[in-house]
Amino acid sequence: MSHLLAKMHGAHFPDSEKSLKAVFLEHTAEGIFLEHLWKNREHEDEVLFPFRTMNLERAKKYLNKVNMEAIKKDPAVELPEFTFLEGN
Repeated sequence: MSHLLAKMHGAHFPDSEKSLKAVFLEHTAEGIFLEHLWKNREHEDEVLFPFRTMNLERAKKYLNKVNMEAIKKDPAVELPEFTFLEGN
C-alpha cells in the first residue's frame, strides 16, 4: 500500500474539509482514500491530509489531471503540494 501526503498553504481548515467531502466519491472511484485532515498548529493556514492508495501511479495521473484542469480554470489557483510515499 502506498500513501500520498497533501499540504495546502494559505488554507482555511473548514473550507478544506468541505472541499474534500465534495470530492470524496470521485477520489474513492480513483482508488484514493482520505485518512486524516490536520491543521498545522505552528502554521494556522497550513492543512495536511494523507491519503492511502493501492496504485500510486494511478493516483499521480489522476491528481495531475485534476490539477491541470484547475489551472486552466484559474491560473492563480492554490494547489496542494503532494509527496508520494511507498513503504513495505
